[in-house]
Amino acid sequence: MSKETNRGRIFTTNVTTGLVGGSTGRMERAEEEDARVAFQRLKPIATDLMECRNNAQGARKVLAAMRDGLLHVPPDGLQACQELVLFPLYLILEAVLVGRMTPERGGKATGIGDMRCSTNEGVAEEVFACYQTLLEHTWCEGREPMQQALARAAGVATVCQTSDSETVRKLGLRCLSALILHLRKSPLSKDLHACLCAPTSAPALGHLISIPVSYAKSEIHAGTKGSKSVLQFAWATLQEWLEFVDDPDAIAFFVPGTASGLFLTLQRAGSMGPTTASAGGLAVVEAVCALNILLQLVLADSRCKHALADFMVQRDSEAHVDVVQRLHKLARQSKQDTYEKCVGGAETEEFRVHERNQNQSLRCVRDQHWLCSTAQKIGDMVKQTIPLLSHHAHVSVRSALINLCATILNDCAVAMSTCREVCVRCLLVLAHDSFEATAKHAKDTLRASMFHTDPSCATGAVVSSILQKALADLPPAGDPEPSHLEENLKLTASCMEALEAEQLVFLFLQSDDARSQLLDLLVGCFCFEGDLRAALGTSWQAGHHESATRLQLLGASCSHVSGISLYKAHQQPLPRFAQGMTYLSTPSLYGHAATVLRLLGRAAAAMQHSGSELAGLLGCARRKVAFEIKTRAHGWQRDAASWFLVINELLYGASEAWNIDKACGQFASRDWTPATTDELISQIVPIMELYAQPELINAPTKTDETRGVSLREAANNCVMLRPLLEGVGIFAGCLGPCFANVDARLLPVAICPLVERVADTSAFVADSAMVSILAVCKHCGYETPQEMLSKNADYVVDELCKQLREPRIYPHSCQLLTAVLRSLDDTSSMFPLVAEPVRLASLMLTPLARRQNENVSNHTLMALREATKATVQEGRKVQGFIKSECEHVLETAAKENSKPDQASMLVDAIDSISESAEEFFMKHHQSKQEESAASMDIKLEACQDLLARWRKRLENIATISDTVVETVGPLFASASLSAKGLAMECAIQTLHAAHSYDQAIDSIENMAERIIDDHTKDLDVPKRILLPYIAQLWPDLVQSLNEGQGASIENSLTVLLEMVSVSRATFLARRWIQDAWPACLRLLNDGRSVRSAGLVHADYLAVRQQERSPVSDLHVENVRRSVLSLVEAIATGPSASKVLIPENIGKMAIDLLAYGTLPYSLQVQTQSINTVLKLALVDRAKVESALIKAATIEEDCSRPTVNHKTSRSSELQRVPAGRISERQASVAKLVLSSLQDPISEP
Repeated sequence: MSKETNRGRIFTTNVTTGLVGGSTGRMERAEEEDARVAFQRLKPIATDLMECRNNAQGARKVLAAMRDGLLHVPPDGLQACQELVLFPLYLILEAVLVGRMTPERGGKATGIGDMRCSTNEGVAEEVFACYQTLLEHTWCEGREPMQQALARAAGVATVCQTSDSETVRKLGLRCLSALILHLRKSPLSKDLHACLCAPTSAPALGHLISIPVSYAKSEIHAGTKGSKSVLQFAWATLQEWLEFVDDPDAIAFFVPGTASGLFLTLQRAGSMGPTTASAGGLAVVEAVCALNILLQLVLADSRCKHALADFMVQRDSEAHVDVVQRLHKLARQSKQDTYEKCVGGAETEEFRVHERNQNQSLRCVRDQHWLCSTAQKIGDMVKQTIPLLSHHAHVSVRSALINLCATILNDCAVAMSTCREVCVRCLLVLAHDSFEATAKHAKDTLRASMFHTDPSCATGAVVSSILQKALADLPPAGDPEPSHLEENLKLTASCMEALEAEQLVFLFLQSDDARSQLLDLLVGCFCFEGDLRAALGTSWQAGHHESATRLQLLGASCSHVSGISLYKAHQQPLPRFAQGMTYLSTPSLYGHAATVLRLLGRAAAAMQHSGSELAGLLGCARRKVAFEIKTRAHGWQRDAASWFLVINELLYGASEAWNIDKACGQFASRDWTPATTDELISQIVPIMELYAQPELINAPTKTDETRGVSLREAANNCVMLRPLLEGVGIFAGCLGPCFANVDARLLPVAICPLVERVADTSAFVADSAMVSILAVCKHCGYETPQEMLSKNADYVVDELCKQLREPRIYPHSCQLLTAVLRSLDDTSSMFPLVAEPVRLASLMLTPLARRQNENVSNHTLMALREATKATVQEGRKVQGFIKSECEHVLETAAKENSKPDQASMLVDAIDSISESAEEFFMKHHQSKQEESAASMDIKLEACQDLLARWRKRLENIATISDTVVETVGPLFASASLSAKGLAMECAIQTLHAAHSYDQAIDSIENMAERIIDDHTKDLDVPKRILLPYIAQLWPDLVQSLNEGQGASIENSLTVLLEMVSVSRATFLARRWIQDAWPACLRLLNDGRSVRSAGLVHADYLAVRQQERSPVSDLHVENVRRSVLSLVEAIATGPSASKVLIPENIGKMAIDLLAYGTLPYSLQVQTQSINTVLKLALVDRAKVESALIKAATIEEDCSRPTVNHKTSRSSELQRVPAGRISERQASVAKLVLSSLQDPISEP
């Protein structure tokens, strides 16, 4: 027994003696008081415990009271009286341990002597809890008490392990943990630590370390019945013991067994087996931390200096020998030496004695052989375990795994060099963790390992190797399975982030071949699948099926629908996920692949010398696209689309638009500076020229058999156009306001194709164009797309004129004009420039041009229709402004004229003047004339100024209207019903524009007549245009009424009605009864047109050669009712008195009365009679005269009688049946009596 132990025992004896006999000895008063309080509190409890040693229920209550007492007595007092007062507790504890360590397997636990309460489970649990509390609140007084405490704690932990109660098993582990506190608090802790780590204490230490490992294995093998909480406590306890021992020689022998238990937990946690539930997240964290501490304790480079001295890499002589190879060699040598020593010869008695001594010592020498074998075993387990845990669901596990990798790479760099690649790979994967803090932790750890103090242990070469393997494993050569592809892309991006820009350039951008190979590997991920229907995009978005709706988004006044801002709804950030890709099928996968390209572009921008790296990279991609266009292999559009995506992402990464700090944390080196604006412009200009090639930008997206455009080709073109169009928006984001710079000439090239494609038949292509336009507006400082078009109107018109002059090269030029015109909101900004494009478009509608290109007619007419709509808007605005200004001029002139005459004021002053009154008034009259002349000049000048301000806009309206009227008139006779309908729509809009134009001229003339009287001729007022247009269109319209078919008849009647509504001259009064009314009567007779002589239009040749197809009764009925509705509208319109002159009304009434009596449907008869009544509103006398004449007409014997039959009753049905003349007379009488009460329709 040591002196320290004797000293502690003497100290305890003295305290006990002082308590019993009342002697205080050398103890201080405070210590005596603490001891007295502890004794008074615990002595009765100890006595009661001895009395209840055979009563389990009573003993359990007393033990609970004792545990409470241990928690509340002063620690110093408890330390002084523990052996005497707690003697019964130790007796019961020993009885519990002995009873549960019975050697018979499965035997029943029995009590010792009269300690029969020890067999009760509740008593045992309370005893263990009291012992744990005792260890936590006392300290060890020497080596011998330490040995006793070690034995008791180990016994408690061993016994508790077999319990079915989770609480009891936790108590066993807590006792081991409390034992450490018991030893740490001792004043002799250093001596106790040395004793514990001594070779003689190796069995006890090994047993204590193996207990938590045994606990963990038991919980894991129990499967779902195992406790995660107990497993967590086991590994936490192991950590505490490893940290307390902190002696690699003392635990070196136990490293393999301890590590195997740890890896068992980790492998079960990372696997997908049925026992996964037995290893919870917190338990795995504790296991990883315990392994981390174990490696730092026994395999850290600082603790293995002597063992590592012989196989450190010699840079001069053995630079080519890898550390891993040397470790394998040393491990094989160690096994060979062991075999030769132990097994090589005969098994003599000396060998057996040597082996026995080795086993008894439980110590091993940490030499080279031990280090190699241990490092290899643990390294193999690490390489199997870390990949399983790198995707663990718990973020705490991943964070602990990062710390473990940091230990292996930085602290154990030499000994664990075989695990270097797997640890680096784990950090690279976790660098893209979903938790930002974990990702940053992984990046910082990897960067620290790359700049290791020992260059031979730096991981830069490992990262480069992993990057090359990851690139080679990309699809289509690698595994395209999404989870594997995502991990591989993350790995590639992390490697690029980890390496310096100079290293990336050195690896991949040194030559054209290297750049080409790298881009070929990357572009394979971006290939598109061959789903034709999905590529065409038959549905755009809910509520946006029509191209006109999409075009409305370009106008400021149409940017809100149902309270939702469509402008904001379609403003999506670019670049974005491209749908329809084969491998990158989700936004997440695309994002990882895009990050790889962006990092590559940023590295090239950061390291470029005179632009060589970035220019070489993008130049290689452009050559790839040019090759695809030239070869035109099967599906070349999809390959080109893949290259467009690559180019877009490279440029985006090279620009300042991609903020690498926000996108990738603080991982990228700060010297990865983006390219300058000038450098970007120099690269974007040739790319924009490539994108603007006609075979690309004008690729058709609609099937057209006449042009040889199949469904597959149209779908492929849609796929190609989407990244091409979105690339424009990306380039705008890269350059910002510089994209709209005049010198760069980028926006003028892009704006027209984008606007044109907004109206594309493919919803996907239209969406891409719209998103790109909004991106240009956002980055170039335009509030709305309409503002962008207005400020770049000259560019747009120049491009339009260029395309319209060459319709064969630009077949979509008319669609572009349509899109531009539809997007106009404030017509005053761009309208003056539209006249020339409209004129060029009209040239496509000449007979020769239509024969050469039949498909362009409808598109051109649609463009003219939009031009006429814009003209109507402009005309109404101009007319409103002119009217307002004229009223203002008239008000000013009225104020001037209303000033009082000064002559009457001066009459009273005549006497004071030498001149006579006559002379005075003569001078005053002369002065008044001079003032009147000056005032007239001023008013004339004001009128001239007003006219000069608006003359240019009026001329623009007249110019476009002239062009449209000259173009669409002959098309009224077109054989194409669609072309005829569009031409008539254009005519209607032109008439409205001309009407506004004439009203503006009327306002000017009225103003001039009122203020300048006879000087109106000096104004040079423009001539009116409405009547000339009606006269020019009238022959074509009448011929259309005579020769029309199907829906064209209704269209012709609509044009006729519009002419009547806007006309105010007598031109139609003559033409109506001569031309229009006979045609209407023929339509009422047959319900369709009849042939007429004298046709002059070539379009009617084909019509006249065709046989009339049968016309349905429903169509005949509709035509008749349309004619009658036309007459009613004219009779009730504002121009009725000018068109329906008195000499014509009587004849029309008699004609309509006949159709009220003929055998037509009851609806037609009723409407005819009501139309007669409407004519009476124009001239009642003429209508009554005609009706009286019809009522008294003699019977016409040449007409057969007709019995009118109908299932409904009306006033007409009550007219007696008979001959036509009799019935007509009866109906005439009915109408005369019903002029004030029109007949109602059934």
